[in-house]
Amino acid sequence: MFKVNFKGGSISTGALSNLLCVLEEAQVDVLHLGQRQNLYFDVAETLKGKTDALMDDKSFDFEIDKNEFPNIISSYVGEDVFTSHPWVSEGMYQDVLESFMYRPRLKINIVDPTQGLVPLFTGNINIVCSTKSVNFWFVYVKHVSLDGMQLYPQMIYTTEIGAFCEQLEMELLTNKEDDLKQIAERINKSNTYISTEVTEELVLDRIRFPHYEGMVSYENKNWLGIYRRNNNFSKEFLAAILDLCAETKIAEIHITPWQTLAIKGVAEVHRILWEKLLGKYGVNIRHSALELNWQLPDLDPEAQELKMFLVRQFDEHDIRTYGLSFSVKSKSMEIATSVIIEKRSGEDRYNILFAEDFNPTKQKHVIYAEEVDRNELVFVLERLCRKYYEQLNSEQQKSVVVNKDNNAKSISKIVMQCKHCFTIYDPEFGDEVNSIKPGVLFTALNDNYCCSVCDAPKSDFQKVDLSLVV
Repeated sequence: MFKVNFKGGSISTGALSNLLCVLEEAQVDVLHLGQRQNLYFDVAETLKGKTDALMDDKSFDFEIDKNEFPNIISSYVGEDVFTSHPWVSEGMYQDVLESFMYRPRLKINIVDPTQGLVPLFTGNINIVCSTKSVNFWFVYVKHVSLDGMQLYPQMIYTTEIGAFCEQLEMELLTNKEDDLKQIAERINKSNTYISTEVTEELVLDRIRFPHYEGMVSYENKNWLGIYRRNNNFSKEFLAAILDLCAETKIAEIHITPWQTLAIKGVAEVHRILWEKLLGKYGVNIRHSALELNWQLPDLDPEAQELKMFLVRQFDEHDIRTYGLSFSVKSKSMEIATSVIIEKRSGEDRYNILFAEDFNPTKQKHVIYAEEVDRNELVFVLERLCRKYYEQLNSEQQKSVVVNKDNNAKSISKIVMQCKHCFTIYDPEFGDEVNSIKPGVLFTALNDNYCCSVCDAPKSDFQKVDLSLVV
């Protein structure tokens, strides 16, 4: 398996043309898109050496059956389309990406906090532009050598980001400590970067998950998003896209973290040409929103099958999911969704978690139900969706990103959970519906106590270990 990185998820048409030439020689018919705005393709063992040499000759950033160098992801793909930022521009993204003169070993995100297409904090080094200080970016760091996500004490200037990240990465990989301030002091002693002290908080507006498929109008142009249910993009289809890009003078193609293609700058006069191209290859751009708001591990057919099973179930039961996003976690991955369906190791049973306030940027997840059978997933998820709509309020529309700075802790406690609807009775909170005050132990409840959601008897509650991060 060849993995190919394109910084920031942006591919020049010339680079894609070169890649298609390699695929022709390697007898590869399809490409797969990855979460970190990268590409994958599988090569027969007999053609591995030849393909390796061709990729080297074309100067691609690639690996074979490894992931030692994760791609830099960016919200460049959504600039001007899903953003409302006052000063970030496409040119600034290009400046930032061009400033990287090394191959990162850590995950790096370069993002605008006013958009919802690209996750903010799924990297080890998360570069987030300030909404007040022009040309300066916050740096949020998550790494095993640190305790929780921490805010770097300085904001970094646009053109310094690549060199700064190289130095910060070296510190994180070679010094096993949990004090980001000491790391900053060492970096400042040995290097001079244009920076400014952090004097503001990063305040995030609550942003709904964007509908990124099809034609989206912006500034007298169009943004075309192409989703493929099986995540297969044929070489023939990509070659046709390149031909039309050349005809309509489009120089770049983008990959989104939702494993889709995006073409920016489609002139209204050329819209019909793209519609004809999609029709020629039978490419649908009118999929249900139920299946667009999913995050899946790269190259995982089992996760793909579970997603489509649940999408069909959602449709059959007419379940509303607007405003929510879902992920299937079958292996280690960075989560960027409000609901997580986590497969238990070696079992066809699942844990269901949700982000605090159903806001993925808060980086806190709470267990909602454990050991759920596959056929019961849709019913549990339906109740969780209703919980989301019940808790919606205007106070949750803004949030401040907290600098954990050694304050992140895991809490685990035993609570009682209804085995039918998975409602939790926690003595810390009591049961307001049944007029039970906080502090009352489950064992102290009357034998006629019933679940506040499904009316199951007290005897149908069982002990579970509730874990959360605070």
